[in-house]
Parts: sequence; structure tokens; C-alpha cells
Amino acid sequence: MQARTGGRVILLFDQFEEFFTYPTEQQGELRRQLAEMLYTAIPQSIRNRMSELSPAGRNHLVAPLDVKVLFSIRADRLSLLDSMKVDLPDILHRRYELAPAFA
Repeated sequence: MQARTGGRVILLFDQFEEFFTYPTEQQGELRRQLAEMLYTAIPQSIRNRMSELSPAGRNHLVAPLDVKVLFSIRADRLSLLDSMKVDLPDILHRRYELAPAFA
């Protein structure tokens, strides 16, 4: 059987500065889930349930996910992303600043 081929998935988190108003436990859970998705070939939660998957379902796991994550955050709150580097070491790897558009 041939592995599926899919397109890129882009997760966009707009106004991400609001994330830091959530309880610390919830912040940690999102960081861990994102890290597992981005840095692990097959997440442990899936590996634990491999026996429940059909052969076709297991076949889908051989194709790596093409996932990108985009955080939109106010410039004066950008430093908050630094607290996520333990779980997401590449979080500040690429940054782009959008200048305001004036007519």
C-alpha cells in the first residue's frame, strides 16, 4: 500500500499574546502538544494505541506531517514567546515584523 501524500497544514495563532493570560497548566499542555506534533515522528499517545489501528491506518503514519505553526503577536509582547523555548526551541528562529499600513 502506498502512503498518503497530503499538503502542508498551517496552524495560525492570531493575537497570541492572549495565550499568556491562560492558567500555567493550560499553557504547558499546549506547548507539550505542539512540541510532540512538530518534533516527534509518531506521538507516544498514538504509539500506545497502534494495535487499535487498521493496516491502512498504520500506513498513514509513515508519511511525516508537514505542519507549520505561525504565531501572530504584538511587538511589545514578543518577549513572552521566550518562555516557550524549552518545549519549542525553534519558536523564535524566524521572525517577521509587519509595519503598519498607512493610506
